[in-house]
Amino acid sequence: MTDRKPAAKPLAKRAASAQPRLRVLAGPNGSGKSTIQRELKPEWIGVFVNADEIESELKTSGGKLSLANLGITDKPAAVLGRLELHIKNSKFAQKLGLHSLLGRMAVDRLLVLDVPGPYNSYLASVLADAIRRELLQEGKTFTFETVMSSRDKVDFMREARDRGYRVYLYFVATDDPDINLDRVQRRVLQGGHPVPEDKVRKRYRESIDLMTEASSVAHRSYIFDNSGSKHKLLVEVKELANEVSITLHTSRLNPWFVETELWRSFA
Repeated sequence: MTDRKPAAKPLAKRAASAQPRLRVLAGPNGSGKSTIQRELKPEWIGVFVNADEIESELKTSGGKLSLANLGITDKPAAVLGRLELHIKNSKFAQKLGLHSLLGRMAVDRLLVLDVPGPYNSYLASVLADAIRRELLQEGKTFTFETVMSSRDKVDFMREARDRGYRVYLYFVATDDPDINLDRVQRRVLQGGHPVPEDKVRKRYRESIDLMTEASSVAHRSYIFDNSGSKHKLLVEVKELANEVSITLHTSRLNPWFVETELWRSFA
C-alpha cells in the first residue's frame, strides 16, 4: 500500500449522486478494447465517444453529426463556439491542416453538426477529441477508447479529475505485439481501418509505458490481459482515502504486466 497525494480541488462542488464519471478504455491497437466495452453496463458508460462511429455517421449522412445523440445539450451557438475553440487549440488538427474547418462548420437548433469533407479517420479523430472536451465542459458522464500512446490522454484524465469527475481506467494489452498486429490485419479484412506495422509495434510499448501514470490519475483501474482467446482481469487498483491498494484476480500475471512500473511499485 502506498500514499497518493490528494487530488486537486474540483472546479465546482457536486452532490455525490450527481458526480460525473469518465471511463477510459486504453491499450495498444488490436488489444481488444471494444470487447471490454461491450461488457460494461450501459448506465456506467453514459455517452460512448468513438471516432470510428463518428467517421461512419459523417460518411453516410454527407457530413451531418447528431451532437444531441452524443449527450451534448447546451445552446447551439455556445456549442459551436467551443468546438471551434477546441479545434483551434488542437496541435493535432493543426498538423493535419484541419484548422481550415474553422468558420465552415454549423450547428442547427437540433444540435446537428454540419461539417465539410473529406470524411476520414483524421477528421473523425479531431471531432472526437472536441466532443470529449465539450462533454467535459458540460459535466456529462462519458466513455472513450484510446491507444494512449501519448501523454495527452493522461492529461485529459487528470483534467477530468480536477473538474470533479470520478475517473476509471480499463487497460488491456497482450504478451507480444505480433498478437496485436495479427488482429489488426484480420480486422482490416473485415472492413476495419489499417494501421502500419511500425506504428502498431511503436504504440504497443508506448501505451504500456503510460499505463502506470494513467493508473495513478484514476480513482480505480482494471488491468486486463487479452493474449489468448478470452481476456482475463489481472489486477484491480483502487484509491480510497488517499491510499492505493492492489487486488490480484489471477494466480498468473503475464510477463508484459510484471515488467511495468505499476506492478513493481506494489511487488
